Amino acid sequence: MKIHEPQGEDALTLILDVTIEAPRASVWRCWTEAPLLKEWHCPRPWQVESADLDVRPGGRFNAVFVGPAGERHDHKGMFLAVEPMTRLVFTDGHTEGFIPAPKHFMTGFVELADDDERRTRMVWGARHASEADAKTHLEMGFREGWRSAAQQLEELARTVAGAEASPPATGLAPHLVCDGAADAIEFYKRAFGAREMMRLPGADGRLMHASVLINGAMVMLVDENRDYAMLGPKALKGTPVTLHLIVPDADAAIARAAAAGALVVMPAADMFWGDRYGQVEDPFGHRWAIASSLRKMTLDEITAAAPDFAKGA
Repeated sequence: MKIHEPQGEDALTLILDVTIEAPRASVWRCWTEAPLLKEWHCPRPWQVESADLDVRPGGRFNAVFVGPAGERHDHKGMFLAVEPMTRLVFTDGHTEGFIPAPKHFMTGFVELADDDERRTRMVWGARHASEADAKTHLEMGFREGWRSAAQQLEELARTVAGAEASPPATGLAPHLVCDGAADAIEFYKRAFGAREMMRLPGADGRLMHASVLINGAMVMLVDENRDYAMLGPKALKGTPVTLHLIVPDADAAIARAAAAGALVVMPAADMFWGDRYGQVEDPFGHRWAIASSLRKMTLDEITAAAPDFAKGA
């Protein structure tokens, strides 16, 4: 992401002007689709707990933001202007249907233009109700926070663009049956940094099909359905399958999964084949091996080291 010197700032207006390394269509989707907006709109460690968008003039722009210490901010706002692929204007001065809000902090806007076919120039700004509000926003960390969020937007938009240009069904993809597939999607986002690709609910609300990207690979999900003998690991009282994740830092990845609610069934340890390796079980009963490479070893070296490992076990 390239940061440009903001143009048009004044005592009421703060602006972030950046070039995003992703096409404009993907950036627009990240702004206007609630599941995608949730992924990036708050600088970490804050998160968007929920988002409810009706992207039209007068339509709602509502979101709930939560902080690492349990802080909550319930934002209720409205879109003032929507120019597809080009411009959004939104405000907390009104709620859905042009109903005035009791308090107004700012009106936000985002303007998108092609930098080239692969990059997007994004001007993202906030015009405040008073100079004091603008100063407060700066003191809250406007520049650092919005830059961090924009960086998260860039990462997500690149993933979205990659999924659109080259769907990652490369011949083999796991298809997980979960008792609560929608909850599983949210868990995999928290635990493994998954990016949601799509979900298809049935008439009863259960997911007939869904897919996410984890480590650049597609994982498909479906809700349990006993009528079709589709049962998850807990109903089957176990699973013979382990999904294997290769990550830069196995210890950090296992800690993140555990914090999200996974059970650590094998703490990370140095393995004879040259990996740092451990296992977790997710809340839906699926097993995940998590590994990072410590050193490259030949097959002869691995074969020679295996007996000593077996003795230690």
